[in-house]
Amino acid sequence: MNMIYRSKDVQKTGQINRIDPTGGYPGKFGYVYTFQMTIQTASGQIVGEIGSKSERYPMNAGDQITVEATDGDHGTKFKKFDPQHQQGQQGSSQPHQSTNKEPDWDAIAEGKCRSLVVQAAVQSLQMECKNFNDVDRLVKYMMNGQRSGASANVREFEQQYDLPQGDKY
Repeated sequence: MNMIYRSKDVQKTGQINRIDPTGGYPGKFGYVYTFQMTIQTASGQIVGEIGSKSERYPMNAGDQITVEATDGDHGTKFKKFDPQHQQGQQGSSQPHQSTNKEPDWDAIAEGKCRSLVVQAAVQSLQMECKNFNDVDRLVKYMMNGQRSGASANVREFEQQYDLPQGDKY
C-alpha cells in the first residue's frame, strides 16, 4: 500500500527502498547533486528529493534513514536528520546566536554613505591614503565610524565640510 505524504517539516524514519539521481544545481557552498529517494516508513511509503555533495548518494537501498520532510511547490524535499549533530548543538556550552536577526539597515546605509564620502575625498586629494596604515584607518572609519590616529587632514576635512568632530559619529 502506497500512501501519499503531505505535511510540512515532519521527521520520518524508515528504510531506503530506492535512490535515483535526478541532476543537481550549483549551491551556495558548491555543487549539489539531487536524488529521488523512496523511503518505507511505519506509516507507509514516502518519496521526495534529497541533496548531497557527493555524486553518488552516501547511503544505499536497505539503509535506515531519518529525514525532515517538507512539502513545497516542487514536491516533497528531504533533509537528512543527524541526531548526533543536533545534540552537539544543544549541548554546547557556548551561547548560540540567532541567525534570523534582522539586519540593521540604518547602520548599513550609514556605512555605505561613509564609504562614498571617503572615496570622494581621497579621489579629490582632500584626504590622504598613502600606505596600509591609512587604508586600515579609513576602513575602520568606513565600517563603524570610529576614527583612530586621525591625521590633520581628516580634522581639516571635518572642519572644511562642517562635519561632526569626535571619535564616533
